[in-house]
Amino acid sequence: MFRNSTTRNMEFLKVSLISILFGGFILLQPLLAKDELDPEWYSSYRGKQVAYFAGLFEGTKYDYANSDPLRGFDCSGYVSFVYGYFDIKVPRVSAQFDHAGKTIPLSQIRSGDILLFKGSNVNSTQTGHLGIVTEIKDGKIYFLHSATSNKRGIMTSNLDESYFKQRFIKAIRIL
Repeated sequence: MFRNSTTRNMEFLKVSLISILFGGFILLQPLLAKDELDPEWYSSYRGKQVAYFAGLFEGTKYDYANSDPLRGFDCSGYVSFVYGYFDIKVPRVSAQFDHAGKTIPLSQIRSGDILLFKGSNVNSTQTGHLGIVTEIKDGKIYFLHSATSNKRGIMTSNLDESYFKQRFIKAIRIL
């Protein structure tokens, strides 16, 4: 039977949705090999999986230098834990993300991408904070991150907030 990339992509999506509905969130054994799928489609799909999984930890407390969901996360620990679940290696320290992934313009941002920010020092040129994009809605970019302020932990913010707008460095794509 002839199968074009759309048919393969839809079959992969159908199997993934069945996996979600019947107890397994992430498809661990895809019906199709990654190299049989359209790379752009697969990257977007994986980004949505990453964003969904990241959202499962919203409300987890902040804990400096930690990447353990039972104890809490700092921002880079959270990102490395989420990506690590998908066997994707990313840096463990915020500043090391400066040279990770591929820089992308905000006009091309999508779920699963990572936003890099200056830390508390707005004059710094080094990444001191980061978060995972979860959705783009009504032109606003929403992301999950582990916030130190008042030890709030994993929370959703949007890039239009003045605190983040003035500290934004760049967006990167790992997937």
